[in-house]
Amino acid sequence: MALMVQPARAQSGDNEIYAGIGTTGGTLGYGYAFGDHTAVRIEGNFLSYSHAIRNGSSRYRGRLRFRTLGLYYDFFPLGPFRLTGGVLVGSSRFEGSEVVTNGTVTINGQSYNASGEWVRSAIDFKSTAPYLGIGWGHHPGFGPGFYTDVGVRIGRPSAVISVSPGLRQAAGSANIAAAQASLQRKADHLRFFPVLRFGIDFHW
Repeated sequence: MALMVQPARAQSGDNEIYAGIGTTGGTLGYGYAFGDHTAVRIEGNFLSYSHAIRNGSSRYRGRLRFRTLGLYYDFFPLGPFRLTGGVLVGSSRFEGSEVVTNGTVTINGQSYNASGEWVRSAIDFKSTAPYLGIGWGHHPGFGPGFYTDVGVRIGRPSAVISVSPGLRQAAGSANIAAAQASLQRKADHLRFFPVLRFGIDFHW
């Protein structure tokens, strides 16, 4: 008599879809569980909003944009509590222009006439960055649930300041380099970018 052998399955639902929001923007993702203790996930993160940063006496207003793909491995040592490692791949960038105050812009603490001139800044995060975190949820089960994430995206961003030709001549390369170094020091504070998220999921 032939015996039918069925492939082993997780004790709970293997598949998951989820959506959420947090410091990396809106999230849509899919997860697959190999059992009650391990799972993998893939997700897209999308963020675009107006933001302003200060660099000494200069103020830059622009947009912060994230367009990233996240790949994760989850380990559940105790129920829905999990440890997560993974990688974020894609574009994460701030671009802004210095706000003109009383008809002037400031470079390295020195004010210059802004008529017909401009100062722009950009902060670029690494296109591939490791992620480490802890969380609650995404655990194999059936039906709806919720999740939270607390973690860090690891990677030193790079900062660049660009100026119009007239200001470059007026301010000089030393002042521009000093302003860029100051912005880089500010960007260095984001080498461990906080990832805080929450959302809902569905397992089947």
